[in-house]
Amino acid sequence: MGIGTAGPDYQLHVGSGSASGIVLKIQNSSGYCTMNPITTTWSCTSDLRLKKDLVDTERAALPWLADMRIRDFTMKADSSRHTGVIAQEMLATHSDMVHQGKDGLYTVDAPNPWKIVKAMQELKAANDTLVSTTEVQAMRIRQLELQLKAANDNDAAWEQRLQNLERRTGQ
Repeated sequence: MGIGTAGPDYQLHVGSGSASGIVLKIQNSSGYCTMNPITTTWSCTSDLRLKKDLVDTERAALPWLADMRIRDFTMKADSSRHTGVIAQEMLATHSDMVHQGKDGLYTVDAPNPWKIVKAMQELKAANDTLVSTTEVQAMRIRQLELQLKAANDNDAAWEQRLQNLERRTGQ
């Protein structure tokens, strides 16, 4: 079926002569999303006027991502190779992302990209802490090296004095 095109290439082919690049809009009562095939991006309504009860998320996103088992597999229908998850495995840890269709087959929601951004922020914060700790440790090591050098220099000076004293006393 072709929408905006006289010669569809696929079962559903949506075309547009508009220069904006947006060719698809999906909408429900909560908002809408548009798709731009030029930039391969989705843009969804996120206007403050559509939201209430705002709070910064405090839930850690990294553990949420970490317990997803990512698998490589072959599709039975066409032997194509893919990477993804198995719905039945996701039921144990992310049941909110798993749905059963009318045909009895399971589907899995793609991870929320904003949770992925949150996980990246958590990784950056952990890395910043590690870098800071490493820098502090490097400064402390340098201080200890300087103290060791000073102690060695001091030992060498005492050794020289002792040798001079032994020479003078004939020992």
